[in-house]
Amino acid sequence: MVVPNNAANVPPPPTTEAVVPPAGCEAASAGKQRPPLTSDDVSAMVAGGPRLRRQLLEQLPHLSEDGFLAAVFWAGLLWSPSLFFVAFSQFLEPSEGRKPGGVERNRLVTRQLRSLAGWAGDRSVWGAERPGNGAWRLDPAWLLLAASLGRLDLVLCLATPGHAGVDRLLTDAFTSEQPTTPAELVHDIATVIVAINHPLADDARAWLGSPAGDRV
Repeated sequence: MVVPNNAANVPPPPTTEAVVPPAGCEAASAGKQRPPLTSDDVSAMVAGGPRLRRQLLEQLPHLSEDGFLAAVFWAGLLWSPSLFFVAFSQFLEPSEGRKPGGVERNRLVTRQLRSLAGWAGDRSVWGAERPGNGAWRLDPAWLLLAASLGRLDLVLCLATPGHAGVDRLLTDAFTSEQPTTPAELVHDIATVIVAINHPLADDARAWLGSPAGDRV
């Protein structure tokens, strides 16, 4: 299994053998307080069967930062694209930022999406030659959600051709009159527009070949 380059501080790969529910998963039924799940517990639950996964889904909003990191990292690699979307898309919603730990959960989900899509740092690593690199591992619903939320950062790494909402967001971003837009960001927007054959592809290609685009 190829592990993306955001593996720092992530627990070792979870076992795919039979997993015993982590201590505390059954405690609630006995009226006892559950101890917090460790990152090792979470990794085991990600790799476990349907019952363990259901328990993990219930616990996601309450995990520690390390536990959530383990969950989003290994689920992105081991779960089906649709299950990964169902489990973690909620953490991109604007309301998440008003919850305790919500900003950090949003950041970790965003980082994993960028990693799975083949995006490094703030710059595209796939460029115009292979749009949507890694998209086979992600449910297309991520792109539609990102566009509906106005998440340009995610649209840039998930964009594929033929989505009206994506095209509108990229059009607005590329034609923005804001003088404060960093040239590096404009370069990324133009690169993606060309890559997906957006209606403004010719304009973007011209900008990339201009002195402004050539300086980036």
